Amino acid sequence: MRMNTIATATLFAAATIAQAEIVGTSATVRSNNSLIVDIQVATAGDVGQVVVTYQTPGTEPLASRPVPVSLTGLTTVTVGRLRASRTYNYRVWAIKQNGASAGTLDGTFTTGALPPALMQNIYALQGRMTPPVVIMPQVVPTGTFQGFVGVDLQSADAPQIVWYYSTAPSTASGKSQVDSAINIIQELNGNFLFSDAGVSTKLKCGHDSK
Repeated sequence: MRMNTIATATLFAAATIAQAEIVGTSATVRSNNSLIVDIQVATAGDVGQVVVTYQTPGTEPLASRPVPVSLTGLTTVTVGRLRASRTYNYRVWAIKQNGASAGTLDGTFTTGALPPALMQNIYALQGRMTPPVVIMPQVVPTGTFQGFVGVDLQSADAPQIVWYYSTAPSTASGKSQVDSAINIIQELNGNFLFSDAGVSTKLKCGHDSK
């Protein structure tokens, strides 16, 4: 009995030390996209990288890519493939420079609603597709959502919008307008190259999830 007590106390002490290497965490939903969340992590000790796993009830758990720890401040892990207006539980996993575990820390965040124009879209799933998420251009009449939409096709509640992108309104032409999306290319480094009727820009999607 005494041996079990000592072993339990030792494990608890080790877990406490490991937990201390993650000082804190918080999550922020981006103001320009309700389905992209930046998770900030503060670490100490010899933590080399962090990974975030996250899930909302009724969906499969997802995981971020390993992110190297910032040497100058908070480490930011961006996650995506999220449902609108849902609360997610997430866990930060810290990994030491030598590959050993450095503890975990839990948190929650709640995504925002879809843009009103995008909420007017209706999607229906017919047949079966291999990719878990399909990105589609939305070139529709003025006044509705124009841009790109990522739709989850393999979850139990499919199809669900889990990502979107649209250029910000511009008055460069003398009147307020949103340029239509016309093309999208994924580069070898993972970046997406968007082209629209007025501009060309790169957006790195730092939320590759499994």
